[in-house]
Amino acid sequence: MARKQGSVSASTAPASPQPPPEPPLPSPLRLLGSALVRHAGLFAILLVIAATARIAATYRVYNHTSDEPFHIACGVEWITKGTYELEEQHPPLARILTAIGPSILGAKLLGRDDNLYDEGGAVLYQGKDYWKRLTLARVGILPAFWAACAILWAWTRRCYGRDVALASLFLFTTLPAILAHAGLATTDMTLLVTLVAALLGFLWFVTAPSMKTGIVAGAGLALAFLSKFSTVPFYPCALAAVIALALLRDRGEALPCATRWRAMMLPAAAGLGVCLVLIWAGYRFSFGSSVLGFPMPAPEIAEGIRQVLEHNEGGHRSWLLGEYSPNGFWYYYPVALLFKLPIPFLLLTVWGAILAWSRKEAVYRVPIGLSAGILLFSLTSRINIGIRHVLPVLVFFTVLAALAAVTAIRSRNRWQALAGIALLAWMLGSGVVAHPDYLPYFNALAGNQPEDILVDSDLDWGQDMERLGRRLRELGAKQVAMNPLVIGFWEEEHGFPKIVPLHPREPKPGWNALSLTMLKLSRIGTREQYPDMIIWTDNVHFEERVGSGIVLFYSPEK
Repeated sequence: MARKQGSVSASTAPASPQPPPEPPLPSPLRLLGSALVRHAGLFAILLVIAATARIAATYRVYNHTSDEPFHIACGVEWITKGTYELEEQHPPLARILTAIGPSILGAKLLGRDDNLYDEGGAVLYQGKDYWKRLTLARVGILPAFWAACAILWAWTRRCYGRDVALASLFLFTTLPAILAHAGLATTDMTLLVTLVAALLGFLWFVTAPSMKTGIVAGAGLALAFLSKFSTVPFYPCALAAVIALALLRDRGEALPCATRWRAMMLPAAAGLGVCLVLIWAGYRFSFGSSVLGFPMPAPEIAEGIRQVLEHNEGGHRSWLLGEYSPNGFWYYYPVALLFKLPIPFLLLTVWGAILAWSRKEAVYRVPIGLSAGILLFSLTSRINIGIRHVLPVLVFFTVLAALAAVTAIRSRNRWQALAGIALLAWMLGSGVVAHPDYLPYFNALAGNQPEDILVDSDLDWGQDMERLGRRLRELGAKQVAMNPLVIGFWEEEHGFPKIVPLHPREPKPGWNALSLTMLKLSRIGTREQYPDMIIWTDNVHFEERVGSGIVLFYSPEK
């Protein structure tokens, strides 16, 4: 066969100069890496067990946070009364999980349907077994954490390999924000796992349409909807971002063809039917008049969505970078994530996003699109009270960060490989040093006074009242001036001395305790009516901090 003009045979072509190979990683590190990948399944189980132990260790450290009693009470209503009317702003799934344990112990409502604070207190304090009820309520969220680990492992192992799957699970189970919210009886961890399942289920259905995948996608969407109404905007925005990236980067080559779209129609209809039935079942197949003016299945949904829209329209008072806003900041969530995530995790995530964008396969850009869609919508939110509201993006961040870590460690460049290992070790150390205070974790960028950046559920969610009670007993305090952030029987059940209200003009004689969230948001009750008033805390340096969210000050008797 005649050789084409201009071609050069492999035997005669001059060899291009190759750079000298980098020194390999030390032998023990290579052997460790090989063992980790070879036994990845076993190490994955050990990671989940270790994370579960760390989560459980926080149960008796934190008293109930601001939202936990309300969620538990609504779940108790669903279980014991068969209704869901106390508060419809959140769907029932997570609340049911938190209420199973307390209901077994006999938790009941007072019947004061107009006072969620009283009902929330009743479910925890009625039986004189406060800590057991609170612990069981928090244990109810653990299955959501385990399911999130299982889904993350299965997805990343199938799409990116065992080493990326193990790195993803390592990062996920050592993130302080994940450990924090997996240990609280709230809705945030349940939303994380169900929304991720719904998004991945839909992508699975699109790539492999069948009756099975259609039903899985529908069930996933139903569970996400029953977890939190933020599913309504997050789900389409995340998927739209994936499609946009496919069109922008891959020119739509990864999108289904017309034939596949036709094959999807019947399974999609079946999935939608399953979705609607499961949602209705979540509301116990209720039927009645709604705020829309006509009877409908599950009328609580219409009322709940109305409450969410009203809440967002009115905004929620928030604090960011030393500034107060009565209705939030458009840039709140990106800034909050910058300070609340460990620095090595941030570095690996950015590095991983760059690597994923450069890869040919469209599957590498899926975590970029899913996280970008959620974060872009979050810019429109006026309810800015903690990164917990965008917690699902951390799942997709861990995949990007794992891609970077594995790519670095696989590199023939010894220094790059060591950098990857160092970042993973730094990541592990960040969580170990923070234990058990994962909820108020901030990275080093926040400095020594994180309350100048964020408060509320990112720092002080009322979780340190038990610690304050112990400290006041150590000090022999007979009285404390304080406006507690969370409602509780502090004197009767937690051993507090007499609590009296704080005064904005001057400290009360003796011990004064201030919740940093209350201080920043309300300025001892003067924020709204007297925003320019100088209060006594403006000129005081607080020497003692209890936990992360409360400061103590002693004023001598006059």
